Amino acid sequence: LKATLPEIFAQLEPDFVFWISGADVHQDDRFGQLSLTLQEIRDRDLYVLQLIADYACRAVILYGGGYNSRPGMTAEIHAQTIRVSARFFSDLEPANSKSG
Repeated sequence: LKATLPEIFAQLEPDFVFWISGADVHQDDRFGQLSLTLQEIRDRDLYVLQLIADYACRAVILYGGGYNSRPGMTAEIHAQTIRVSARFFSDLEPANSKSG
């Protein structure tokens, strides 16, 4: 992700991003193969969100995938992404609020 996504953003300079934030990357997913922890998924989310913010893109975040062997974990992964995204964007200074 870190090796390719910044280059794609630089080449395309997107105004709008559709991001499918998959839960099948979790370590307990039955079909995924990335084996990420909840913290690593949170780090992924923050990394993508920062790129979106750096390019001042509008974004739609979609939730996909997730076949976790632990009951409720897929929902928790998606809920974590919602919480992280909401907190991230609420912490950004509005573009029109700069003084001076």
